[in-house]
Amino acid sequence: MAKLFKWLMVMLIPLFSLAFTSCGGEDKDEPDAPSTTTSDVVKGTVGENYVVNLYQNGPNSVWFSWCGSELRVDANYGSNPKIAGCGIVRGLKEITVVPSDGWGKKADVVDNGGYVIMFTLDGVQKYVRLMVTTNRDATGQIIGINYSYQFFTPSNL
Repeated sequence: MAKLFKWLMVMLIPLFSLAFTSCGGEDKDEPDAPSTTTSDVVKGTVGENYVVNLYQNGPNSVWFSWCGSELRVDANYGSNPKIAGCGIVRGLKEITVVPSDGWGKKADVVDNGGYVIMFTLDGVQKYVRLMVTTNRDATGQIIGINYSYQFFTPSNL
């Protein structure tokens, strides 16, 4: 009987130790999955004709501004920015693709409007998704805009 008990103990100890080990868990050596966004969200409020700098590196800069009923884009040194509207959105995450048409140097301001701004920098096409909400006075005139933007990689490229 003692011999049987010793044999069972010898067999059960490895079995129990195997049962309490784990194959899963966190592995800190694994890289994070790549993100489709390339920057943090930037938020702010701007008055008419004030410039919001989207990108600046030395003399190169790209910006947008709100002028009356339009958003306008411009740049230094030939990065050729363009803007296109995406309609009404609930947030930046709804802007995932580059519009196929409607590109120009300006776009109509739409409350809760989504936009994509694209420009070329050092031969590389860059994309910014932008959302604006309007601040209006008692007569309904736009007196300022709230904006949020983020550099991103469109899903349709």
